[in-house]
Order: sequence, then C-alpha cells, then structure tokens
Amino acid sequence: MSSPSPTSFDQEQIQKLTEIGSHLRNLRAKKGLSLEEIATKTMVQQRFLAAIEKGEIEQLPEPLYIRGFIRRFAEALGIDGTPLSESFPLGSAQLGSANAKFSNGSSVPLRPWHLYAIYLAAVLGAVALLYALFKPAESPSGTLSSSRPSPVVATSSNPSKKKAVAKSPLVKTAPVQAQLNLKADSYLTIQADGLTNYDGILKAGEAKTITAKQSIQLFAGNAGGVMLGINGQPAKLMGKSGEVKDVTLTPTSK
Repeated sequence: MSSPSPTSFDQEQIQKLTEIGSHLRNLRAKKGLSLEEIATKTMVQQRFLAAIEKGEIEQLPEPLYIRGFIRRFAEALGIDGTPLSESFPLGSAQLGSANAKFSNGSSVPLRPWHLYAIYLAAVLGAVALLYALFKPAESPSGTLSSSRPSPVVATSSNPSKKKAVAKSPLVKTAPVQAQLNLKADSYLTIQADGLTNYDGILKAGEAKTITAKQSIQLFAGNAGGVMLGINGQPAKLMGKSGEVKDVTLTPTSK
C-alpha cells in the first residue's frame, strides 16, 4: 500500500510537526509512558503516534486529522492539547479537504463522478420541489379537485397521462444522513459540508446522527467498532476491528 506523497505537505507543516513530535516524545519519556499506553488512552493507532514523534508526516493522513491526533496525544500526557494542535498549520491543500482520502494507509482522491452525483441530486431535488408546489390538488377519491382549477385539469383528458403521474415516485429531497452506533470505543472525526462536527472518542453504546446538505466525511480510528447507517439504510460495520477508515457520504451513497 502506498502512503500519501510528501509533496502533499508544505515545508512549514513538516518543520512544525518535527517540533511538536519532539516535544511530545520528550514529555512522554519524562512521564515514563509507552506509546502503547498512549494509544490505549487516545484510541489513535500506535503507528500514527510514532510517526508524529518522529516527524514522519508522509505516514499520516490529512492535516485536519493530524491536528486531532496531536490534541489527543497531548491530553493523554496531561497538557492542554488544543493550542498545540492548532499550532500545526492546515496548509492550502486542506481548504478542499473533501478531495483527499486516507483509508488503510492509502490515498484515495475524490472522483469527479462524486461531484457529478452531488450536482445531480441537487437538480433532482429542485425539480421535485417545483412539482410539489405546482401539482394540482386531488380529492380523496383520487380525482382532480374542482376547488383548485389548474391548466392540468383543463387540458389533461388522457387517462394514461393521469395514471403515469399517479404512479411516478417523488424524488427524495432529504439531505445526506449518517447514523452511528458504537459497538466499541473509537476515535472519530466527523465533517458535515466541510465543517468539523465532532472530533474525539465515542464510547461503546453511544450513538450519533449527522445530517448535511452535500456531504459527510467520517474518519474512524477503529472501524470495527462503528455501525454506520447511510441515508436511512440498515447499519453495517464500517470495517474490521482496529482498522482505520475514511469515507465520504453524499445523498446518493449506499
């Protein structure tokens, strides 16, 4: 499996991670804690913690997730992790974070058809809304009501057309939705329409529902502990126990 190319990160990010990693490594050594103990406390895989300490940025996912790992690492050592994590620059590439993926150590770009699917869903939603606003009212018997005369009543005399309208399903206009149920503890970073919705550890037995207009991005440190239901469909495990998984959901995701 290939790792994200070092060229994905700028020199400022590389230098800052080296400084932060050295600071965390020295602090951990003073407290006499092992990386394995820190991994247990933070629910962040040990290989990511080791990469932070060594400044090996090419072994890490997107800058947004690196920030989350740094914060959890620092808090496990008993210090405030927020200012330390925020000192790590996101870089210009992170402004369009939906275009980068990190799953099982590999980089998976957001494909153009994803963007097309989002656009198509928005167009279909607009068409459905216009249909709902302008369609003629129907009486309980299923015939067109005379109390709301409309051009459809005046001109539509073909029964086959009425039947086609009656059977035509409405396009769902609901936004994308993700339902999370935790079977085991897992570190999670959640973004809805590009904004961070949650960043931390959800415990076994906890549940969370996220909605967005265009996309939801999920990063799980323990995919085997997360039951994921997408757009009202039956929930399934995101992956195997201990597996790192990063997925992007849209209104058309299954």
